[in-house]
Amino acid sequence: MSTSETTAPTPAIDALGQAAKVHQINSWEDFERVYDQWFRRKRGRWYFRGQRDACWPLRTTLERLLDPIRGRVVNAEPYPRYASGSVASSVGARIELLILRAFQARASKFISNLPQADETLEWLALMRHWGLPARLLDVSTSPYVALYFALCDLLQCNKTPDTLAAVWAINHVPLRATGSLQADVFAHTDLSGPDLFNEHFVGEDRKAFAAPVHPRTHNERLAAQQGTFLCIADVDLSFGDNVTKHMPVNELSGMSLVHRLEIARGAATEFLERLSSMNIHSASLFPDLQGYTRFIEQCLLLFGAGDRQQEPHLDFESFERLGWLG
Repeated sequence: MSTSETTAPTPAIDALGQAAKVHQINSWEDFERVYDQWFRRKRGRWYFRGQRDACWPLRTTLERLLDPIRGRVVNAEPYPRYASGSVASSVGARIELLILRAFQARASKFISNLPQADETLEWLALMRHWGLPARLLDVSTSPYVALYFALCDLLQCNKTPDTLAAVWAINHVPLRATGSLQADVFAHTDLSGPDLFNEHFVGEDRKAFAAPVHPRTHNERLAAQQGTFLCIADVDLSFGDNVTKHMPVNELSGMSLVHRLEIARGAATEFLERLSSMNIHSASLFPDLQGYTRFIEQCLLLFGAGDRQQEPHLDFESFERLGWLG
């Protein structure tokens, strides 16, 4: 089945999403063809993110949290300060700092070898690991890991059969270039170091941009997911606005910045089975007991989701003997 492509916007997608080159994916062959054509040869330039609904724009967890509570925050002096000394003078910054301080207050009871108080990026990465909202957008260097996260919940959710999932591909090279320009540092400077991060992401004179950042310490889960982060500098703007505000027009219009691979829900079972055969499943991506319990459940869901008009891959007795339960 051939892959159709369009640049037409999808409802509810923001300006960044409207700039994306869109690929319709109906089969595994479609996915591999698009990956080979657009990404494989320059794989080091691209980060990937899976989302179960193609209508969702790229948003950080902090941005989603801010929407319902922003109007209830009184933003008046005295303003609190980050450990680096920067003033949290906006609504978004105050809420971020409240979350950060609350996490820091209890983290030492459960985690050893914590970052220094002013190593803000390290703390934000820890917050994401434990499920707290942060200005970081989780991405992976692997399109297959992103594909798993786009599809893993579709077998259980109540979306309509024509719902599309999405794998986003984001070229981080122009993001790094624009970030360096806005931060007034050498081109393609890595802004992950504590001093640079505090100055240009939580500093009082920060500008709107998004850039790749890499925490110094990687946990086992982040390594398994081949994960890293894109970070927004202005927490009071959306991820899309941080990207597009100072991005050169030729990058936005030239289809070199972002792609969206829209995947038919009907392909989820086949794709998840193929990914599982590549050792991409919840047990490998979440290397703990919780990940393994998800894996057990997903194995059974995939078994039940097979085409009932065809001979199943395994009868249930053979399925029991595979050994993954024991």
